[in-house]
Amino acid sequence: MMRLLYNRFENEFITAEGLKTEVEKVFGITNVDFTRYYRYDPETDSMSFGASGGMWMFTDLISEEFEEVTGTYIITIDFYADGAYMLKAKTMKYKVVKTKEDEYRMISSECLYDSGYIPYRDGI
Repeated sequence: MMRLLYNRFENEFITAEGLKTEVEKVFGITNVDFTRYYRYDPETDSMSFGASGGMWMFTDLISEEFEEVTGTYIITIDFYADGAYMLKAKTMKYKVVKTKEDEYRMISSECLYDSGYIPYRDGI
């Protein structure tokens, strides 16, 4: 979750309250206690979400639709277990709505296909 919000912050540290606010805004998840996260440091009231080196996943954008009536974007993405894009791990469909300029809120996610393989991720 913290990596999805990475671009929102100036550096690699955030307070537990700051992360709670952003997660509620973006995902609609409330009452999360990030002070229980293993990277939380009570002395500085902050946590690192690791800006060391970056990360990527092997994905393919399958479709992107926009529903004008609801203002909802529907995005379907294939995730792969290998860098050659030969072994599809899963297909996910996400619904998001734009809340402000360059800000979106996730409405739902749905797994359309799951091979049982874990999507490859580097840097995690």
